[in-house]
Amino acid sequence: MISVKKLYKSFGDTEVLKDINFDVKRGEVVSFIGPSGSGKSTLLRCLIDLEEINSGKVTADSSPLFQDDINITREKRREVLSQMGIVFQSFNLFPHMTVLENITMPLITVDGWKREEAKREAVRLLEVVGLSDKADSYPRELSGGQKQRVAIARALAKNPKILLFDEPTSALDPEMVKEVLNVISSLKDLDITMLIVSHEMEFIKQVSDRVFFMEEGRILASGSPNSLFKDAESERVTQFLNCLNF
Repeated sequence: MISVKKLYKSFGDTEVLKDINFDVKRGEVVSFIGPSGSGKSTLLRCLIDLEEINSGKVTADSSPLFQDDINITREKRREVLSQMGIVFQSFNLFPHMTVLENITMPLITVDGWKREEAKREAVRLLEVVGLSDKADSYPRELSGGQKQRVAIARALAKNPKILLFDEPTSALDPEMVKEVLNVISSLKDLDITMLIVSHEMEFIKQVSDRVFFMEEGRILASGSPNSLFKDAESERVTQFLNCLNF
């Protein structure tokens, strides 16, 4: 579903991603862990075209998103990106719109859905994330966990094949983290390919099919949660997990 080959990204003279290579199968949940500044969030932003890639090759569902020797048109790139969604740590909800409007507005204005059709889909997705009773509420009336669940519903509205999560719980109070993680875990049943950046190690262990450890812009280790967390061959991975008391 996703293939990344020799991806390189820099900001000026600062190298952020160096020779990143990995493949993700359809329906697989892959998580990225590592210290802050290791390039995890930048990687997700590159995959969804929010950051410009310097070199390498990225394909999504067998369609090229970026490739050094191919000029990919804006229209083709937009077509590929329409299959992808992302959930940020900061929710990014429109404060002047209700929960229902936050979900329906992109469907109507960007994707050309009819208003009633978009409303039905939004109502369905609010039920999926457990917020059916908040359709007419405004973001200021919601808890942090509820706002993030609305953001997840909005990302699901486009029926993505690939969903990216960039530290989805880092802006939440501890008691709100579990409700968001439970919703993300439930998405495994929808067979959506998911890439997750998070410091919630117990959650990562439970939800992931594979885990990649990143540091200084490189993938240093990868494997199943059990192999990486219990029997890590990398001393650096063990050191990192010990720092988290995991």
